Amino acid sequence: MSKLKVFLHIDPYLPESKISNTLMAIAQQFSVVPEPESAEMVIVLGGDGAMLDAIRDHHHQALPFFGINFGHVGFLLNAVPDGGDLGQMVETSEFIEFPLMDIEILLETSEVIRTFAFNEVYTHPYPGHTCCHRVMINGDNLMDEFGETEFRGNGIIYATPGGCTSYNYNARGVYALPDQGQFVLTPVDPIRPNFHRFHSRAICDTTRVTVELLERHRRKQFIIADTQVFENAVSATMVRAEKTVGLKFGRRTHYFEKVIRLFSYNGR
Repeated sequence: MSKLKVFLHIDPYLPESKISNTLMAIAQQFSVVPEPESAEMVIVLGGDGAMLDAIRDHHHQALPFFGINFGHVGFLLNAVPDGGDLGQMVETSEFIEFPLMDIEILLETSEVIRTFAFNEVYTHPYPGHTCCHRVMINGDNLMDEFGETEFRGNGIIYATPGGCTSYNYNARGVYALPDQGQFVLTPVDPIRPNFHRFHSRAICDTTRVTVELLERHRRKQFIIADTQVFENAVSATMVRAEKTVGLKFGRRTHYFEKVIRLFSYNGR
């Protein structure tokens, strides 16, 4: 029986002594190939950040990703105990499709950059500044709901299900699961009195959401899509991408249980 062909994506900051046993098990139970084009699966060693890097580098190969957690929380990865049968775990693992987010960034030069995010898009002010935004939902100004024309605060987060446990969680956002067809829109520290009613909300992921950066001549603010920073951005428009990314977990419920437990623990 031929071995499964895998490509390894390893966090470059992991000490070899920490992963040597796992690398030995992988070499024994799989056929490790030097290029992802020849692989049937990508195995990621690291934390959630390493998984994000692997997805950005290799998502176009349409391969499943199996993560082995050497980080802290590791929502997107599996905990594989020393001495565990890694081959059996991969063979019986279950597949979850995560939606990606298509993004159009309009720059001050009128250039439009098209990219994607697995986690989220968010805005952020420079130190000493606050954000001023217009948030459009399918062409309608969301701020009309609060009797305002623009949002003022420390930013807006628009997160995918894969990203709702990251910055969105720390900003007290709600969550969406990968099979619910929803993304999450969360304000960060709104400062206008009327915004006490502006809470995190899950919305249909086919909704076209645009965040416009206003008063840029006196408010320094920028847009971040996963790890990509756009300092001279005018706006970002987001919608669910046609492509998805498949992650494999030892049990299908493994990921869902971690997410629900995290948010339930904090009363959300």
